[in-house]
Amino acid sequence: MKFTEKALVIHPFLVALSVFIVVVGVNLNWFQPSKILGEIALVGVFGALLFLVLKLVFRLDWVKFGLVYSSLIFLYFTLADAALAFQYVGSRNMFGSQGTMTNLDTVMLWIFLLLYLPVTGLCIFLVKGMTRAELMGATNLLNALTIGLILFWGVQFFQWEDEVQKAYAPLSRAFSINASVPEKMAQKPDVYFIILDGCASQNVLKKVYGYDDSAFIQTLEKMGFYIAKESRSNYLHTHSSVTSTLNCAYLDELGDRDCDSRVTRPVFVKLASDNALFRFLKQIGYKFYFVSAADAGFDSLPQADRVFHGAPLNDLILTFASNSPLRFVDYLIPLITEPSRKAA
Repeated sequence: MKFTEKALVIHPFLVALSVFIVVVGVNLNWFQPSKILGEIALVGVFGALLFLVLKLVFRLDWVKFGLVYSSLIFLYFTLADAALAFQYVGSRNMFGSQGTMTNLDTVMLWIFLLLYLPVTGLCIFLVKGMTRAELMGATNLLNALTIGLILFWGVQFFQWEDEVQKAYAPLSRAFSINASVPEKMAQKPDVYFIILDGCASQNVLKKVYGYDDSAFIQTLEKMGFYIAKESRSNYLHTHSSVTSTLNCAYLDELGDRDCDSRVTRPVFVKLASDNALFRFLKQIGYKFYFVSAADAGFDSLPQADRVFHGAPLNDLILTFASNSPLRFVDYLIPLITEPSRKAA
Protein backbone atom coordinates (compact mmCIF):
# COMPACT_ATOMS: atom_id res chain seq x y z
CA MET A 1 0.00 0.00 0.00
CA LYS A 2 1.08 3.59 -0.54
CA PHE A 3 0.29 6.92 1.16
CA THR A 4 -0.21 9.76 -1.31
CA GLU A 5 -1.09 13.04 0.39
CA LYS A 6 -4.57 12.31 1.84
CA ALA A 7 -5.18 9.05 -0.02
CA LEU A 8 -4.15 5.55 0.98
CA VAL A 9 -3.73 3.59 -2.24
CA ILE A 10 -4.57 -0.02 -1.36
CA HIS A 11 -7.23 -1.03 -3.89
CA PRO A 12 -4.76 -2.08 -6.65
CA PHE A 13 -3.28 -4.63 -4.23
CA LEU A 14 -6.71 -6.05 -3.39
CA VAL A 15 -8.69 -5.76 -6.63
CA ALA A 16 -7.70 -9.14 -8.12
CA LEU A 17 -8.34 -10.84 -4.78
CA SER A 18 -11.75 -9.20 -4.40
CA VAL A 19 -12.84 -10.17 -7.92
CA PHE A 20 -11.68 -13.75 -7.41
CA ILE A 21 -13.57 -14.00 -4.12
CA VAL A 22 -16.73 -12.74 -5.83
CA VAL A 23 -16.37 -15.45 -8.53
CA VAL A 24 -16.03 -18.08 -5.79
CA GLY A 25 -18.92 -16.56 -3.85
CA VAL A 26 -21.43 -16.65 -6.68
CA ASN A 27 -20.40 -20.27 -7.36
CA LEU A 28 -20.60 -21.56 -3.78
CA ASN A 29 -22.53 -24.60 -4.93
CA TRP A 30 -19.38 -25.66 -6.81
CA PHE A 31 -16.49 -24.65 -4.58
CA GLN A 32 -15.67 -25.06 -0.91
CA PRO A 33 -13.68 -21.95 0.16
CA SER A 34 -11.78 -23.76 2.92
CA LYS A 35 -10.31 -26.13 0.30
CA ILE A 36 -9.12 -23.40 -2.05
CA LEU A 37 -7.42 -20.99 0.32
CA GLY A 38 -4.16 -21.58 -1.55
CA GLU A 39 -5.68 -20.53 -4.89
CA ILE A 40 -7.30 -17.48 -3.29
CA ALA A 41 -4.00 -16.38 -1.75
CA LEU A 42 -2.14 -17.03 -5.01
CA VAL A 43 -4.51 -14.81 -7.00
CA GLY A 44 -4.19 -12.05 -4.42
CA VAL A 45 -0.39 -12.15 -4.48
CA PHE A 46 -0.26 -12.34 -8.27
CA GLY A 47 -2.61 -9.36 -8.68
CA ALA A 48 -0.57 -7.24 -6.26
CA LEU A 49 2.74 -8.18 -7.90
CA LEU A 50 1.35 -7.50 -11.37
CA PHE A 51 0.38 -3.99 -10.28
CA LEU A 52 3.84 -3.34 -8.81
CA VAL A 53 5.64 -4.62 -11.89
CA LEU A 54 3.51 -2.56 -14.29
CA LYS A 55 3.91 0.47 -12.04
CA LEU A 56 7.72 0.14 -12.10
CA VAL A 57 7.84 -0.56 -15.83
CA PHE A 58 5.73 2.43 -16.88
CA ARG A 59 6.85 4.71 -13.99
CA LEU A 60 3.34 6.11 -13.55
CA ASP A 61 1.75 8.00 -10.67
CA TRP A 62 0.51 5.75 -7.84
CA VAL A 63 -2.96 7.22 -7.67
CA LYS A 64 -3.61 7.56 -11.41
CA PHE A 65 -2.20 4.20 -12.43
CA GLY A 66 -3.94 2.54 -9.49
CA LEU A 67 -7.31 3.84 -10.67
CA VAL A 68 -6.69 2.67 -14.23
CA TYR A 69 -5.45 -0.75 -13.10
CA SER A 70 -8.35 -1.46 -10.71
CA SER A 71 -10.99 -0.19 -13.13
CA LEU A 72 -9.72 -2.41 -15.94
CA ILE A 73 -9.47 -5.48 -13.68
CA PHE A 74 -13.12 -5.01 -12.68
CA LEU A 75 -14.16 -4.48 -16.29
CA TYR A 76 -12.08 -7.43 -17.51
CA PHE A 77 -14.09 -9.89 -15.44
CA THR A 78 -17.49 -8.48 -16.37
CA LEU A 79 -17.09 -9.32 -20.05
CA ALA A 80 -18.61 -12.78 -19.69
CA ASP A 81 -21.79 -11.32 -18.17
CA ALA A 82 -21.93 -8.67 -20.90
CA ALA A 83 -21.53 -11.35 -23.56
CA LEU A 84 -24.36 -13.41 -22.05
CA ALA A 85 -26.61 -10.34 -22.12
CA PHE A 86 -25.82 -9.71 -25.79
CA GLN A 87 -26.38 -13.36 -26.60
CA TYR A 88 -29.85 -13.36 -25.08
CA VAL A 89 -30.93 -10.27 -27.04
CA GLY A 90 -30.11 -11.69 -30.43
CA SER A 91 -26.36 -12.11 -30.75
CA ARG A 92 -26.90 -15.51 -32.33
CA ASN A 93 -28.29 -13.85 -35.45
CA MET A 94 -25.49 -11.26 -35.48
CA PHE A 95 -22.56 -13.61 -35.14
CA GLY A 96 -23.76 -16.87 -36.69
CA SER A 97 -25.33 -20.00 -35.24
CA GLN A 98 -22.52 -22.49 -34.67
CA GLY A 99 -23.73 -23.43 -31.18
CA THR A 100 -24.16 -21.83 -27.79
CA MET A 101 -20.57 -22.07 -26.57
CA THR A 102 -19.02 -20.91 -29.84
CA ASN A 103 -21.54 -18.11 -30.02
CA LEU A 104 -20.65 -16.89 -26.56
CA ASP A 105 -16.94 -16.94 -27.37
CA THR A 106 -17.57 -14.99 -30.55
CA VAL A 107 -19.58 -12.36 -28.71
CA MET A 108 -16.89 -12.04 -26.05
CA LEU A 109 -14.25 -11.57 -28.73
CA TRP A 110 -16.19 -8.73 -30.32
CA ILE A 111 -16.91 -7.13 -26.95
CA PHE A 112 -13.22 -7.29 -26.09
CA LEU A 113 -12.17 -5.69 -29.38
CA LEU A 114 -14.96 -3.12 -29.65
CA LEU A 115 -15.55 -2.33 -25.98
CA TYR A 116 -12.70 -3.27 -23.68
CA LEU A 117 -9.83 -1.83 -25.72
CA PRO A 118 -11.57 1.53 -26.42
CA VAL A 119 -12.69 1.75 -22.78
CA THR A 120 -9.08 1.23 -21.72
CA GLY A 121 -8.08 4.31 -23.70
CA LEU A 122 -11.07 6.25 -22.38
CA CYS A 123 -10.22 5.31 -18.81
CA ILE A 124 -6.66 6.56 -19.18
CA PHE A 125 -7.92 9.79 -20.77
CA LEU A 126 -10.43 10.44 -17.97
CA VAL A 127 -7.94 9.75 -15.20
CA LYS A 128 -5.41 12.13 -16.73
CA GLY A 129 -8.01 14.91 -16.69
CA MET A 130 -9.16 14.41 -13.09
CA THR A 131 -8.33 16.98 -10.41
CA ARG A 132 -6.42 15.93 -7.32
CA ALA A 133 -9.57 16.03 -5.23
CA GLU A 134 -11.37 13.80 -7.75
CA LEU A 135 -8.46 11.38 -7.75
CA MET A 136 -8.54 11.17 -3.96
CA GLY A 137 -12.29 10.59 -3.96
CA ALA A 138 -12.11 7.85 -6.59
CA THR A 139 -9.23 6.20 -4.74
CA ASN A 140 -11.13 6.16 -1.44
CA LEU A 141 -14.20 4.77 -3.22
CA LEU A 142 -12.25 1.87 -4.76
CA ASN A 143 -10.52 1.22 -1.44
CA ALA A 144 -13.92 0.89 0.23
CA LEU A 145 -15.29 -1.27 -2.61
CA THR A 146 -12.45 -3.82 -2.62
CA ILE A 147 -12.30 -4.09 1.17
CA GLY A 148 -16.10 -4.29 1.39
CA LEU A 149 -16.28 -7.14 -1.15
CA ILE A 150 -13.63 -9.14 0.68
CA LEU A 151 -15.28 -8.67 4.08
CA PHE A 152 -18.80 -9.35 2.78
CA TRP A 153 -17.91 -12.58 1.02
CA GLY A 154 -15.61 -13.64 3.86
CA VAL A 155 -18.59 -13.56 6.22
CA GLN A 156 -20.68 -15.40 3.61
CA PHE A 157 -18.04 -18.14 3.38
CA PHE A 158 -18.05 -18.77 7.13
CA GLN A 159 -21.85 -18.90 7.22
CA TRP A 160 -21.95 -21.21 4.21
CA GLU A 161 -19.42 -23.65 5.70
CA ASP A 162 -21.55 -23.83 8.85
CA GLU A 163 -24.77 -24.45 6.86
CA VAL A 164 -23.15 -27.24 4.83
CA GLN A 165 -21.73 -28.96 7.91
CA LYS A 166 -25.08 -28.82 9.72
CA ALA A 167 -26.83 -30.34 6.69
CA TYR A 168 -24.15 -33.02 6.22
CA ALA A 169 -23.65 -34.12 9.85
CA PRO A 170 -26.88 -36.16 10.24
CA LEU A 171 -26.31 -37.80 6.84
CA SER A 172 -22.60 -38.60 7.18
CA ARG A 173 -23.29 -42.24 8.13
CA ALA A 174 -26.80 -42.57 6.71
CA PHE A 175 -25.60 -45.04 4.08
CA SER A 176 -23.91 -48.38 4.75
CA ILE A 177 -23.46 -51.77 3.11
CA ASN A 178 -24.30 -54.87 5.11
CA ALA A 179 -23.00 -57.77 3.05
CA SER A 180 -21.49 -61.11 3.96
CA VAL A 181 -17.90 -61.52 2.90
CA PRO A 182 -16.10 -64.87 2.63
CA GLU A 183 -13.61 -65.28 5.45
CA LYS A 184 -10.89 -66.08 2.96
CA MET A 185 -10.87 -64.66 -0.51
CA ALA A 186 -8.19 -66.38 -2.56
CA GLN A 187 -7.97 -63.50 -4.98
CA LYS A 188 -9.82 -60.24 -5.02
CA PRO A 189 -10.80 -59.16 -8.55
CA ASP A 190 -9.59 -55.77 -9.75
CA VAL A 191 -12.41 -53.26 -9.98
CA TYR A 192 -12.37 -50.33 -12.42
CA PHE A 193 -15.04 -47.66 -12.02
CA ILE A 194 -14.84 -45.16 -14.90
CA ILE A 195 -17.33 -42.32 -15.26
CA LEU A 196 -17.78 -40.91 -18.75
CA ASP A 197 -19.62 -37.84 -17.54
CA GLY A 198 -22.02 -36.38 -20.09
CA CYS A 199 -21.65 -39.26 -22.57
CA ALA A 200 -25.07 -39.81 -24.14
CA SER A 201 -26.48 -43.14 -25.24
CA GLN A 202 -26.20 -44.38 -28.81
CA ASN A 203 -29.77 -43.47 -29.76
CA VAL A 204 -29.54 -39.98 -28.20
CA LEU A 205 -26.27 -39.25 -30.00
CA LYS A 206 -27.84 -40.27 -33.30
CA LYS A 207 -31.21 -38.59 -32.79
CA VAL A 208 -30.08 -35.30 -31.25
CA TYR A 209 -26.57 -34.81 -32.64
CA GLY A 210 -26.69 -36.86 -35.82
CA TYR A 211 -23.64 -38.86 -34.69
CA ASP A 212 -23.46 -42.62 -35.16
CA ASP A 213 -21.12 -44.31 -32.65
CA SER A 214 -22.16 -47.88 -33.54
CA ALA A 215 -18.58 -48.73 -34.55
CA PHE A 216 -17.40 -47.76 -31.07
CA ILE A 217 -20.13 -49.85 -29.40
CA GLN A 218 -19.37 -52.86 -31.60
CA THR A 219 -15.67 -52.60 -30.79
CA LEU A 220 -16.42 -52.62 -27.07
CA GLU A 221 -18.66 -55.67 -27.46
CA LYS A 222 -15.94 -57.53 -29.39
CA MET A 223 -13.58 -56.78 -26.49
CA GLY A 224 -16.00 -58.49 -24.11
CA PHE A 225 -17.80 -55.47 -22.66
CA TYR A 226 -21.50 -55.71 -21.87
CA ILE A 227 -23.44 -52.68 -23.17
CA ALA A 228 -26.65 -51.88 -21.29
CA LYS A 229 -28.45 -50.28 -24.21
CA GLU A 230 -31.64 -49.49 -22.30
CA SER A 231 -29.97 -48.06 -19.19
CA ARG A 232 -31.11 -44.82 -17.63
CA SER A 233 -29.45 -42.42 -15.21
CA ASN A 234 -30.72 -42.61 -11.63
CA TYR A 235 -30.61 -38.81 -11.28
CA LEU A 236 -30.35 -35.80 -13.56
CA HIS A 237 -27.17 -34.22 -12.15
CA THR A 238 -23.72 -35.80 -11.96
CA HIS A 239 -23.20 -35.17 -8.25
CA SER A 240 -26.53 -36.70 -7.23
CA SER A 241 -26.14 -39.64 -9.62
CA VAL A 242 -22.60 -40.46 -8.45
CA THR A 243 -23.61 -40.05 -4.80
CA SER A 244 -26.47 -42.51 -5.25
CA THR A 245 -24.32 -45.02 -7.15
CA LEU A 246 -21.38 -45.01 -4.72
CA ASN A 247 -23.65 -45.33 -1.68
CA CYS A 248 -25.69 -48.12 -3.34
CA ALA A 249 -28.95 -46.42 -2.41
CA TYR A 250 -31.42 -43.80 -3.49
CA LEU A 251 -31.15 -40.43 -1.82
CA ASP A 252 -34.51 -40.44 -0.06
CA GLU A 253 -32.85 -39.35 3.19
CA LEU A 254 -32.10 -35.98 1.65
CA GLY A 255 -35.79 -35.32 1.08
CA ASP A 256 -37.18 -32.96 -1.53
CA ARG A 257 -34.31 -30.50 -1.95
CA ASP A 258 -32.91 -28.46 -4.80
CA CYS A 259 -30.01 -30.76 -5.66
CA ASP A 260 -28.00 -27.95 -7.22
CA SER A 261 -28.40 -25.38 -4.45
CA ARG A 262 -25.38 -23.82 -2.76
CA VAL A 263 -25.82 -26.07 0.30
CA THR A 264 -27.26 -29.31 -1.10
CA ARG A 265 -24.69 -29.84 -3.84
CA PRO A 266 -21.71 -29.68 -1.44
CA VAL A 267 -23.54 -32.18 0.77
CA PHE A 268 -23.85 -34.53 -2.23
CA VAL A 269 -20.14 -34.12 -2.93
CA LYS A 270 -19.26 -34.93 0.70
CA LEU A 271 -21.48 -38.03 0.61
CA ALA A 272 -19.87 -39.14 -2.64
CA SER A 273 -16.34 -38.50 -1.39
CA ASP A 274 -16.84 -40.50 1.82
CA ASN A 275 -19.16 -43.17 0.45
CA ALA A 276 -20.45 -46.54 1.69
CA LEU A 277 -19.09 -48.61 -1.20
CA PHE A 278 -15.48 -47.54 -0.81
CA ARG A 279 -15.66 -47.89 2.98
CA PHE A 280 -16.88 -51.47 2.48
CA LEU A 281 -14.17 -52.31 -0.05
CA LYS A 282 -11.48 -50.90 2.23
CA GLN A 283 -12.78 -53.06 5.08
CA ILE A 284 -12.28 -56.25 3.04
CA GLY A 285 -8.74 -55.31 2.06
CA TYR A 286 -8.94 -53.38 -1.19
CA LYS A 287 -6.48 -50.64 -2.05
CA PHE A 288 -7.99 -47.64 -3.75
CA TYR A 289 -6.40 -45.50 -6.46
CA PHE A 290 -8.25 -42.39 -7.56
CA VAL A 291 -7.73 -40.40 -10.78
CA SER A 292 -9.27 -36.97 -10.25
CA ALA A 293 -10.89 -34.89 -12.95
CA ALA A 294 -11.02 -31.08 -13.22
CA ASP A 295 -14.18 -30.95 -11.10
CA ALA A 296 -13.27 -29.25 -7.82
CA GLY A 297 -15.98 -31.23 -6.05
CA PHE A 298 -14.42 -34.61 -6.84
CA ASP A 299 -10.73 -33.74 -6.79
CA SER A 300 -9.93 -35.97 -3.80
CA LEU A 301 -11.40 -38.88 -1.85
CA PRO A 302 -10.49 -39.68 1.77
CA GLN A 303 -10.42 -43.46 1.22
CA ALA A 304 -7.88 -43.26 -1.61
CA ASP A 305 -4.47 -44.79 -0.99
CA ARG A 306 -3.12 -42.68 -3.82
CA VAL A 307 -4.52 -39.81 -5.87
CA PHE A 308 -3.52 -39.08 -9.47
CA HIS A 309 -4.48 -35.66 -10.75
CA GLY A 310 -5.74 -36.17 -14.27
CA ALA A 311 -6.17 -32.48 -15.18
CA PRO A 312 -3.70 -29.62 -14.66
CA LEU A 313 -6.54 -27.13 -14.03
CA ASN A 314 -9.46 -27.64 -11.70
CA ASP A 315 -12.97 -26.25 -12.10
CA LEU A 316 -12.15 -23.20 -10.00
CA ILE A 317 -9.44 -21.98 -12.37
CA LEU A 318 -11.55 -22.87 -15.41
CA THR A 319 -14.53 -20.93 -14.03
CA PHE A 320 -12.32 -17.95 -13.25
CA ALA A 321 -10.93 -18.02 -16.79
CA SER A 322 -14.38 -18.43 -18.34
CA ASN A 323 -15.44 -15.15 -16.72
CA SER A 324 -12.75 -13.34 -18.69
CA PRO A 325 -11.55 -13.05 -22.31
CA LEU A 326 -9.29 -16.04 -21.67
CA ARG A 327 -12.25 -18.23 -22.61
CA PHE A 328 -12.01 -17.36 -26.29
CA VAL A 329 -8.39 -18.55 -26.58
CA ASP A 330 -9.74 -22.05 -27.28
CA TYR A 331 -12.07 -20.49 -29.84
CA LEU A 332 -9.36 -18.56 -31.70
CA ILE A 333 -6.85 -21.40 -32.01
CA PRO A 334 -9.06 -23.54 -34.33
CA LEU A 335 -9.81 -20.46 -36.45
CA ILE A 336 -6.09 -19.93 -36.96
CA THR A 337 -5.05 -23.56 -37.41
CA GLU A 338 -8.00 -24.93 -39.38
CA PRO A 339 -7.27 -23.06 -42.66
CA SER A 340 -3.68 -24.30 -42.64
CA ARG A 341 -4.84 -27.87 -42.06
CA LYS A 342 -7.24 -27.66 -45.00
CA ALA A 343 -4.51 -26.21 -47.19
CA ALA A 344 -2.18 -29.03 -46.25
